[in-house]
Amino acid sequence: CCLTTQQRSAIDSMNIIEIDGKQLEILTAFENNGKNYLVYKVDGELSCSSYELTNELILSKIESDEEWAMVEAKIKELMEV
Repeated sequence: CCLTTQQRSAIDSMNIIEIDGKQLEILTAFENNGKNYLVYKVDGELSCSSYELTNELILSKIESDEEWAMVEAKIKELMEV
């Protein structure tokens, strides 16, 4: 369910990644209830996806309002630090 220390370190060390021809500027990664999230900028817009990291990084859309509310709260919390 959760990332290993080595996988988390790999995500934390990334600054910019390219997915589907778009450059994503990684701002932070976090875990909530056993699910991993990545906050990033793409084309100047702030965005977030859930992700899995196996041999490659797989991003998934956040679809529920509850999940978006949690992500928005986490982003606000991170901005206050």
